[in-house]
Amino acid sequence: MLVLFAAICCAAFIVIGVEAAIDVLTHDRGTSQATLNAREMVARANVRLQRASTSLRTLVASGVGSCRPGDIEAMRRAVYTTTPVKEVALVDGAGAVLCSHHGFGSDHKAMTAEQTVADSGITVSMVRFGESQEPALRLRHPVAQHYLAALVPAEIFEADDFIPPAQGLGVRLFLAGIPSVLHDPGEPVGPRDVRVVVSSSQFPISVEIVRTMGGLKAEGGTLVQYTRAGGFVVCALVIALALSTTRPREDPVGELRAAIAAGEIVPFYQPVMDIAAGRLIGCEVLVRWRKPTGEVVSPGAFVPLAESSGLIFELTLALMRAARDEVADVYALRPQLKLGFNIHAEHFDNDRIVKDIQEIFGHSAIQLSQLMLEVTERAPLADLAAARRSIAALQALGARVAIDDVGTGHSGLNYLLKLGVDAIKIDKMFVDAIGTERYSNAIIDTLAELGRTMRIDVIAEGVESFEQVEYLREHGIHMAQGYVFAPALPGQAYIDLVEAMCHDSPEADALKMVRNRTPLPRYISARNRQIG
Repeated sequence: MLVLFAAICCAAFIVIGVEAAIDVLTHDRGTSQATLNAREMVARANVRLQRASTSLRTLVASGVGSCRPGDIEAMRRAVYTTTPVKEVALVDGAGAVLCSHHGFGSDHKAMTAEQTVADSGITVSMVRFGESQEPALRLRHPVAQHYLAALVPAEIFEADDFIPPAQGLGVRLFLAGIPSVLHDPGEPVGPRDVRVVVSSSQFPISVEIVRTMGGLKAEGGTLVQYTRAGGFVVCALVIALALSTTRPREDPVGELRAAIAAGEIVPFYQPVMDIAAGRLIGCEVLVRWRKPTGEVVSPGAFVPLAESSGLIFELTLALMRAARDEVADVYALRPQLKLGFNIHAEHFDNDRIVKDIQEIFGHSAIQLSQLMLEVTERAPLADLAAARRSIAALQALGARVAIDDVGTGHSGLNYLLKLGVDAIKIDKMFVDAIGTERYSNAIIDTLAELGRTMRIDVIAEGVESFEQVEYLREHGIHMAQGYVFAPALPGQAYIDLVEAMCHDSPEADALKMVRNRTPLPRYISARNRQIG
């Protein structure tokens, strides 16, 4: 419980930290965006105010300074050609409009004092004009005793045309410290909200942009949601980890060891056939783990663990004892049948395997000559000399030894040369490629020729089609196993198969074989071998 409480506290801190991180990231992101927008607004205002200033100077230089029709016409052309000037007027020192490009005009109501624009002779102030009294920047240039003024509406600073409408966005224009609200944020602005002010270097104006945290979070809603979801996932993982520590830890090695001790390791039997005579000649014993629930676990799920943990020795011996007890009766009556077991390479590091075989089968109804021990290539033989001595001792007892999965593991031809085995087994990989890959066909032909030359049996594994059976038989390979005959069978199913296919006595079966045997190809008969 203490661990769980600590995990919940940790999760709470994570949630708080995530919210704080969201606030920091949102504030930084909002500040960067607001600064960029304010700079863009000021830059645009600079360009337009500079355009208006140039237009004023051009009018003054051309002598416009009265209300004569020619001067009013010049004012009118200036308004039409200069964006965003809305009005050009001649005003007196008090700001009263003497005339404008309309020919008439309303007075300008000053909101701020005149501010001088450096090195231009122009002053700028904030005024209200027209019937609606809209705010505008007034640029004023002296001419004679009066002033030529150009009105630039404050709306040129409006952000809507280049800032997407956003919740919690506030924009204000400052001239001489006097603000003009261009966009109201629509909600109270607090000290945690984003506030950015950017000033113009050419004109005495500033732009302030405010972004509320609520508005920023609403704008970045998807990002905020994903960040929070990530935080909740981390919290869930922390709590799950805490819960897992309060439960008993799984021990797969211990579970496998207990399964071996409880007899849950059971044999399945894959029949091996003489494809020339159509006879059952034995089987390869394959391991399965039958759990108390009835679930049968395939070897790929636990054999690698057994090999890496060292339990492979106990597992193999348990499998041998189980197979011995299960098929001893039917094998005692049929001494021609073979019983094959996969043996891990480390079994051959010393003579331990010889002692184990004698202990398990020495007093069994199954004869040692019925055993076929297959050296697997999943791991290399550490000491070939020691392995050769163990194999010779097993052969002296009458057992036969084969190399399993030839061509796919560590052996190559080295094992064939140095171990003195009785048989080789062609891996399913090469059998699958029969008729599709010429190199696989060449390898199979070579192994058949090698078996004939070295006087050792050749057994094909993983045969799944009658076309493969026909090819193997035509190329001198007469022993095979695979799904085309039968999958790995549970004990009783295999016993039923044996009794169905091998119901005659050994003597009668041998006599039948002599009478009915189809002559084998020359390279097989030269060996003068018989099975059974």
